[in-house]
Amino acid sequence: MSRPPAAEDQALDERLRHWWKETVPKALKRLGIEGGDAKVHAVTPRDVEGFDFLRDVGLPGEYPFTSWLYPTRALTAGGEETRIHRAGRYSGYGAAEDCRDYYLQMRQHGYRFGGANIASDLPSQLGWDSDDPRAEGEVGRVGVAIDSLRDFEVVYEAFQGDMGIDRVSSNWTINAPAIVYVAFYCALAQKLGIAVSDLRCTPQNDILKEFVGRGQYVFPVRPSLRLVRDVIVFMNQHMPRSNPISICAEHIRYTGATTPQSLAFAFANAKEYVRLGTGAGLDVDDFVKRFTFRGFGDSTLSFMYAIAAPRAARRMWARIMREEFGAKDDRTCLLRGGEHAWGNGYMKMTVQRPVNNIVRATIEALIESFASGEVTGGYPFDEPLGLGHSIEAQQISRDIRRILLHEAKVADVLDPLVGSYRLEALTNQIELEALAEMERVQEIGGPIAAIETGYYRSVIAQSAWEAQRRLETGDEVWVGVNRYVGDDEINVEIQRTSEYDLDLMETAEERQIASLKQVRAGRDGRAVAEGLRNLKAAAGQETANLLPPLIDCALAYATIGEICDTLRDVFGEADRG
Repeated sequence: MSRPPAAEDQALDERLRHWWKETVPKALKRLGIEGGDAKVHAVTPRDVEGFDFLRDVGLPGEYPFTSWLYPTRALTAGGEETRIHRAGRYSGYGAAEDCRDYYLQMRQHGYRFGGANIASDLPSQLGWDSDDPRAEGEVGRVGVAIDSLRDFEVVYEAFQGDMGIDRVSSNWTINAPAIVYVAFYCALAQKLGIAVSDLRCTPQNDILKEFVGRGQYVFPVRPSLRLVRDVIVFMNQHMPRSNPISICAEHIRYTGATTPQSLAFAFANAKEYVRLGTGAGLDVDDFVKRFTFRGFGDSTLSFMYAIAAPRAARRMWARIMREEFGAKDDRTCLLRGGEHAWGNGYMKMTVQRPVNNIVRATIEALIESFASGEVTGGYPFDEPLGLGHSIEAQQISRDIRRILLHEAKVADVLDPLVGSYRLEALTNQIELEALAEMERVQEIGGPIAAIETGYYRSVIAQSAWEAQRRLETGDEVWVGVNRYVGDDEINVEIQRTSEYDLDLMETAEERQIASLKQVRAGRDGRAVAEGLRNLKAAAGQETANLLPPLIDCALAYATIGEICDTLRDVFGEADRG
């Protein structure tokens, strides 16, 4: 959109002055509204002065990818994802057998599953074996317990033939010991006679985000980054169909960061990961195109703002890669994403009157359809269940997508609000605020310094406090939480049938520990000891890639706890103080 001619420009200025001086005061007086209580703003071309469509937005599938990454939307049929070679929905619980049987049962019931998208329990995320005293009470709770290659062998019994690990992708939401999962997967492939070059997988592997947000880290930040580097380099050389990392902004928001802060801190982290690869001698156009991203949007359900956020994020990353790192291949500039790549409404879902979450999930799906080439959305009214969505919620979620696709026809056009003064102004605003935050991170020495000095946490804590204050004062309204909570309000109930067997979850720890004891009793102890010695020696050499000795450890059935303890002996353990 070009700037209006001078005469039209002057006419708009005059009309705006008249509007503020005459139209607005008269209307407020007639309506009995005090000026300070009214939200008054006229959206005009003034909000996007200097806007250049080709420079700032471009066509779908073309740089800077503001509208969308590709010229068309994802393929869907009846509201279902048709690309079943991709990893399926985030899931997993209990002992390895429970998780395997869950995948098989859900497929038998007609649910479309891609590859495994594994949620790991807390002990696995922290590099503890299931029989570690610190793991007591947590085994198999928030995800499946993974102790050794044996557990991968069991879980992946559900993925054979056309759904084999050389045919479909796997995702693992695991960070500190992500390299161990990659080793288990490569060892599994070797035992099945599958070349690692045919594997498709994505470990989250975003360890900097753990130091910023979730806190599931094991080693100090610098040796932790060395493990990320080794995965990037190994996959670039030997696993060309796999993604070495899934960089996450949404977990930073869950900690309390604002949307611009979450984008800024996640992109600062992402740049550090790029430097890991280039520092190892890789070309950005060879490895960055395999990076994936999650949650680069908004989580507030503020409609226009949430549409603008992923547009800003896609444009920011494209420009970072081209202007800062000299990427020549457009694919290197793509903010590639999968499930919930563009934000979600999780932070607005409530335990109070949870049926209202159906409305929130619908708004979430509508936002995503306007902001991207996806129509997904969350699983409504399941917050009291925690991980593991009810059968009823899954049905409603599918129907939300189907209604939006076929009845509301929201997928007919990509980026349908493109050119809206309000949307483009918000896109610019979010980008500018995020760039300013990134500049502050750079000034203090980058993301490692931001972690080690406590900068990230202090800034996020301040934002979290401000958000909480707005809720407590009522400046921010949360229906059913801080307003509309009187005795006259009705709590509507809906039946929930958990997709997980809760009885199995109760016995998972005992059964998993029994299986672990069998693994230890049946393996070659000398092979385990030799593998761990070789791993320790390699860990002491900064330039050595740890995946080959880790794969040897996996094949010997060394456990995740034994492996991580060996690395702790070399790297030390992160200070949680």
